[in-house]
Amino acid sequence: MKKGFTLIELLAVILILGIITLIAIPKISDVIKESKTNSYKLSKDNILKAIQDKCTVDKINNKEITRMYTIENNKITPKIEINGEIPFTGKIYVSDDCEVNMNMSYENSRMIHINGIEQVFEKNDNNDIVKDEITERFIYKGSNPDNYILLDNVYYRIISYETDGTIKVKLHVPTDWGTFDERLSRKNTSNSYCNNTNSCNIYGSITGTVENGTAKGEVVSNSSVANRMNNLYNSFSDELKNAIVLHEFNMGGVPKNFSYCNDYDKLDELESAIKWKGYIGLITMSDFFKASLNDKCASASEFKNYMLNGEMFAFMNPVLNTYDQIHVFHWEGTEMPRAAYANANGVNLYPVFYLRKGTKLSGDGTKNNPFKLSA
Repeated sequence: MKKGFTLIELLAVILILGIITLIAIPKISDVIKESKTNSYKLSKDNILKAIQDKCTVDKINNKEITRMYTIENNKITPKIEINGEIPFTGKIYVSDDCEVNMNMSYENSRMIHINGIEQVFEKNDNNDIVKDEITERFIYKGSNPDNYILLDNVYYRIISYETDGTIKVKLHVPTDWGTFDERLSRKNTSNSYCNNTNSCNIYGSITGTVENGTAKGEVVSNSSVANRMNNLYNSFSDELKNAIVLHEFNMGGVPKNFSYCNDYDKLDELESAIKWKGYIGLITMSDFFKASLNDKCASASEFKNYMLNGEMFAFMNPVLNTYDQIHVFHWEGTEMPRAAYANANGVNLYPVFYLRKGTKLSGDGTKNNPFKLSA
């Protein structure tokens, strides 16, 4: 005569089934995610090939190149024949050399192909990448975008993909590097910008006369923090040094009571008025404000920005028309950046550098699988 299952046997079966479910569901989820990612990449490859082929033919026939394609409701404008799936929305940009940058949306995912680097990530309130209307660089936005990059076993974040093909990177967590410029630390000349005060607000030495509004003169030596950043660069591995390119940094002066909410369209022009060339600089005000996913006039509680961590940090921007004041940021309520003397203590800093054009990356940009330099 057959017996039924005992309570212990039934509980054991239920337990085993529960364990199998816990193991299987994530695996199934991973398979579905990988399948979707592969589908998006295949779609991207088909669109990329079609547009590059058309651009090449147009150049051969001396026809005008189509510079931008727009995708709305799975339709590409201007019309071009594509084999396979077309994204829901997106924009595609074409250069004189038929290089193609793409930023497209499929369901809840974003697929980008920028400067040869591709990435698929979930688009949500904390994570996006957008082409800036003014500078035309692609900028990561949100409170936690998938822009992690691991360099020399240290976490950094990708700020933007630049129009010259370089990748702008900053340290993930700001570090206390002491004062921006220690008192009486600069070399001076008869026409010295830095001879007017005990400390100076220009980051690094620049050939010729520097004009920060009404503050003018020669800057023949680096700030204290620039010297420390140079030491940081020298501590990098040869692999990372070879990946970093000598680059121009915009560090023009910004007015003391500048409001990004009201004057955001003037910020890039102000910053480009002074340029410094080197290997490591600091973040600028435009780097910071443009990383916010929310409206430029959002309140502090709504300001979704991965650089915002409650600590005060310094920008590379001097205060316009001054010799010894820099901009620092510490969000209190809806407060904008405020001025501080260049020799102030307790200011954190975000080191910034550019990875050279053609840099290849592996990984997907998440913290668990960050981008890494790839051969």
